[in-house]
Amino acid sequence: MLYFAKSETDDPHGQISLETALTVKSASAAIGRDNAFVVSTPTASFYCCAPTVEEKDAWIGAIGRAIVRYSHATAGGALDGRGGDEEADELDDVELDEDAAMLGIKPGIALSESIA
Repeated sequence: MLYFAKSETDDPHGQISLETALTVKSASAAIGRDNAFVVSTPTASFYCCAPTVEEKDAWIGAIGRAIVRYSHATAGGALDGRGGDEEADELDDVELDEDAAMLGIKPGIALSESIA
């Protein structure tokens, strides 16, 4: 998932690997910003803000589903990109693209604002 500091027309500020993400949860109270959420990986926590509470909830849902898919895939060894089922990998990509469409974004485009 790509993220941007100001605008998705700028170069991406960075990338969050959902394959290594551990959790996603609301973070508005923690950082004092409306519609904030945090994606945690083993090495970093990424605080992001969505324009509305509905979009924040949609992001949390979509990222949460991706985390579950990747965790099941690596536990079973079938979908982790190490010699597993390529058709299932493609289906996961389609599901992630559908999640992006539900959020009204282009696949590979993340939030327009992140908090460093």
